[in-house]
Amino acid sequence: MKEFTNTKKSAHFDALGDPIQINKAYGWSRNDSGLSYVTIGIAEKFSEKGVTFKVISAKKSLYDYDPEPLQIGGDGFDNIKEKVNIKGMMVFPIPPKPTRNPGTFVRGNNNGFAHLDDIELD
Repeated sequence: MKEFTNTKKSAHFDALGDPIQINKAYGWSRNDSGLSYVTIGIAEKFSEKGVTFKVISAKKSLYDYDPEPLQIGGDGFDNIKEKVNIKGMMVFPIPPKPTRNPGTFVRGNNNGFAHLDDIELD
């Protein structure tokens, strides 16, 4: 990681206190006059004051209404810039989605096979 002379620890460490990793997904949120915004981005590079993220998903919601996606790229009310710089302590790591084990199949009804993750257990 490139060292910056005036950077405080919180700029390059996430909200859990762990070092931010380039090419990993992080999420952050904010509230503004009843609007809630939730964003997910990929850490791209470090800067003097934080970390630059490439936005991959952004949504907004007013109070308890269902979230609506924001357009990535642009400066309008329903847009979010494609890249944003955020202080590290404002972001949380997003764990990768679990993948299925391709060998976990069991015999089902009618001599068919089903993936173990698809079977409801009592």
